Amino acid sequence: MKFSDAVEQFIELRTPVVQPSTLQRMYRPALRSWLSIIEDKELESCTKMDVQRFVHSLLSLSSPPRSRTTVNTYLRALKSFARWWSSMDVLLPTHALCTIRLLHVDRKAVEWISVEEFRRVLAVESSALHRAVYTVGILTGLRLSTLCALRWSWVDSERRTLSIQNSSTFRSKNGRAQCIPLSVLVLSILDRQPRVHECIFVQRRGCRPQPLRPQSVSHAFKRAVRKAGLPQEVHFHTLRKSFGSLLLRQGVPIESVSTLLGHSSISVTVEHYAALKGSELHSQVSLLSI
Repeated sequence: MKFSDAVEQFIELRTPVVQPSTLQRMYRPALRSWLSIIEDKELESCTKMDVQRFVHSLLSLSSPPRSRTTVNTYLRALKSFARWWSSMDVLLPTHALCTIRLLHVDRKAVEWISVEEFRRVLAVESSALHRAVYTVGILTGLRLSTLCALRWSWVDSERRTLSIQNSSTFRSKNGRAQCIPLSVLVLSILDRQPRVHECIFVQRRGCRPQPLRPQSVSHAFKRAVRKAGLPQEVHFHTLRKSFGSLLLRQGVPIESVSTLLGHSSISVTVEHYAALKGSELHSQVSLLSI
């Protein structure tokens, strides 16, 4: 099977089960880049030498050169692509593309902001809706795409839980449903939102309420960060990192933080955070107060 044919079939078969943003930002650029750098050979005949040439071209010959972090994103996409074909018995698990090793990247310290810094962001944000989204973000650790997709049907006020479900219009990053506990403060913020749409966070566009767009919230947050005088490296995802960091600094076990963040395994959490100690999930999310 030609590499290009394998790509076409992979995209067609994976489109219903993979987030559109993942296809557009990860798989398509990586696989297109491979085809532009490495000739369209048989999938099975791709070698470790091809992988090395691919990496060298991205780092040194492309215009502009790609960062090691971006190259690793491409390598992850290639490896996932190859392992999928391995699961279909087209490639052996030991094939060069299935055993790709990522480049070493010096990891920065965990980016997070303090409660005081977050309050400065709230103080300069004029939109009450955006303030609500930011606050729920830092108090739950939810990704921006999930926050903008929150449904009223996911909220159980009595049990104080949020059951995140995949649907035809939303798919979580890891593709799994997740149930997380909610603090009283988060519930009160959600309850203050008008029930004019199936989604919780909405704004009017013309005559009709529409769900917030992640990109517009992200841009608004960056503007507020600049006005608040915080470092330019702070972005919306920093709120998720802050959620984990603040809980760990409160003494919450890393196992619990991993569960609350919805990580696929505790090793993912350990890779990003330092372990500390603590207690039960509901009491843990209630430790945070803005």
